[in-house]
Amino acid sequence: MSTRSLPAGVPPTPPTGRTMAHANTLIVILCGAALSYALSNSLLTPLVPRIESTLLVSPGSAVWIVTSAALAAGVSTPMLARWGDTAGRKRVLVLALTALTVGSLVCALATSYWLLLAGRVLQGCAGAGLPMYLRITRDEMPEIRRNFGLSVIQACNWLGAGIGALVAGYLAIHTTGFRSVFWINFGVSLIALIAALLKVPRSTDGYAAKLDIRGTLLLGTATASGLIALSEGNSWGWTSAAILVLLAVTILAAVAFVVVERTCTSPIIHLNVLAIPAAWGPIATSGLAAIGYFGTGIGVATYVQQPPEAGGLSRNALQAAYLLIPLDCMIFLAAPLVAYLATRAIRPGYSMVAGPLFMAAGTGGLLSQHTDMTMIAIVMGVIGFGFGLTFSALTIEGTNGVPHKHVGSVIGVAIVVANVLVTLAGAVLSASISTHNLNLHGVVLPTRSAFTEFWLFCLASSVIASAVAALYVRVSNRRMSTQSELPRLS
Repeated sequence: MSTRSLPAGVPPTPPTGRTMAHANTLIVILCGAALSYALSNSLLTPLVPRIESTLLVSPGSAVWIVTSAALAAGVSTPMLARWGDTAGRKRVLVLALTALTVGSLVCALATSYWLLLAGRVLQGCAGAGLPMYLRITRDEMPEIRRNFGLSVIQACNWLGAGIGALVAGYLAIHTTGFRSVFWINFGVSLIALIAALLKVPRSTDGYAAKLDIRGTLLLGTATASGLIALSEGNSWGWTSAAILVLLAVTILAAVAFVVVERTCTSPIIHLNVLAIPAAWGPIATSGLAAIGYFGTGIGVATYVQQPPEAGGLSRNALQAAYLLIPLDCMIFLAAPLVAYLATRAIRPGYSMVAGPLFMAAGTGGLLSQHTDMTMIAIVMGVIGFGFGLTFSALTIEGTNGVPHKHVGSVIGVAIVVANVLVTLAGAVLSASISTHNLNLHGVVLPTRSAFTEFWLFCLASSVIASAVAALYVRVSNRRMSTQSELPRLS
């Protein structure tokens, strides 16, 4: 079954005059934009200790330089994605790239912690660009290039994370500061911004909608408080007053959000749209698969840098980053394969089922083969291949299967869910490290058991992701079969 038979929103016919050369140019520009945002999320992580020493801040404050961008993305993406659905995709894309460029410049010039934090928040707001990359691809591409474009753009988003980790590992060894990473990010994002201004066509659905301020504030409150609680639960204590208050705020804001959205004439998220299989299937699968991807990558990069006394391999940051190369390269290779199979009438949904199983197999291999760098690199490649199949497939299924005017907001919800579940994975890793550690010359280090426990959690998440994808395919197949019979019954 090809994706053209997907229900609930046939992709619009691209404007006349759009040539194959135009489509290819657009793919390159949007890939560059996705790459620039991914770099902002991965370049800084190995350099957090440099921020502590340079700006004289505590480890907890330095970590907020990383997490603040994720919080900003989780809060801003649904609102800006919905605005893009009504006010124009190019407008929001340019706004996102401008935020990324200005934020990178602010960070590169920052001389204080608070200025650096402000720059990171601006970079996080650029997360709204991802729904626009996919929506523009759906709107502007001829059908023969649409699925390929969706796959490659999503792959570049993850490839950028691997490139960023590699560059950051190199800079961690060969430089003494942290600002160089932001100058790199500034240059890449500026080029992407100029290209978008010059070459991306204007697009709008021709209708306007009022911004759902109440819904935006409630969703932002629920997301921010929930992410803070998950990220700080282990350090503050899960039963501490601060965490309990944050969790209570999260629940109350989420309930209030549902109530408001059901009565709003122009909601930020049409909740009935989330009941469509092409919405809930990819959203749930993407979040669970993201746990396996981020969890495996973070766990391996941390594990191999531990000393042998703690069961690690005593590698440096750059050697740890090398292990991410097969992970992200295989994502980039697997993504176009899904688009190719779709042209051969093999539905991408089946890749959504197979992809997490590859991830589970790779994680299982990691549990048994984690003492040799070559074997770790091989299993990381298997995990990357599975993740590439998964995300490419769910991008095509979700983008083509959701009603045209709700694509951006549904992708925004998917990003929020993925951020929450990835933060949960970080909390599980932190809990595992807190439970399984040893004191080596006054330094508390995680043992191998901590990573084994965490990788089991990642493996379980991948298996559940495959089960959810299988349920989605079954339900959507049944729905399409019913819809195809309706004309014959009338």
